[in-house]
Amino acid sequence: MVLDGMSQEEILKLNLATGVPIVYTLNADSTVATKKVLGDMSSAH
Repeated sequence: MVLDGMSQEEILKLNLATGVPIVYTLNADSTVATKKVLGDMSSAH
C-alpha cells in the first residue's frame, strides 16, 4: 500500500493474480525506483 502510494479504497479494489511475484527495487531513501511484475497478470480478476 505504502510502496505504491495507494489508498485503502484502492487496495480493496486491487486484483492480483495468485502466485505472480511483484519485485520492487528501492532507492536509498526507501522510495520505489522500479516495480516489475514477473509473470502473467491476465488471470487477475
